[in-house]
Amino acid sequence: MKIQGMLAAVAALAFSGAVATAQDDDRIMIDIDEATQAQLLTSMRGLVVSLDKLMLALSEGDFDAVARVGEIDLGFGHSKLQAMVDAGATDEEILARREQMRANRAARAAGGGTKTGSGMGQKMPEDFRMFGQSMHMMAEDMAIAARAVEGTPTAADFQAVLQGVQAVTGSCVACHNTYRIR
Repeated sequence: MKIQGMLAAVAALAFSGAVATAQDDDRIMIDIDEATQAQLLTSMRGLVVSLDKLMLALSEGDFDAVARVGEIDLGFGHSKLQAMVDAGATDEEILARREQMRANRAARAAGGGTKTGSGMGQKMPEDFRMFGQSMHMMAEDMAIAARAVEGTPTAADFQAVLQGVQAVTGSCVACHNTYRIR
């Protein structure tokens, strides 16, 4: 009965005209080609799956798994690192690649470069790219907080990591409230 009621409410909303159309949407439209758009949407769906993995690990008090999701699934170079995981790379190989990517970012930044990395962010407007970089940085900061947990997690440990998670999701919300691709 509850499901029927929910479906009726969704249908009523859909037909009421209350749903915003693209014409009513005042977010900034990002002009990207269809292939990049598909890649971006696939990446964002993957990030949502990663957030779900992170929340499951957090609910189980598995801070090592929380850190791993922050580092590999949500941090800088997440697509490349996840491909390494999928190919069966060892933790040592993944860590070495993360450190290499970190050193490359630092070298580009020291040289005054603004477009970092080799991902799709290079095809995006600078302001949009900055949201993505901020999210990846916050994910890595959250992973550091999770790695700092020793022994039995305390309420303060959970609070520190949850603050990091909120910083990540807050970045997502801010970006989605600012930009659209359709």
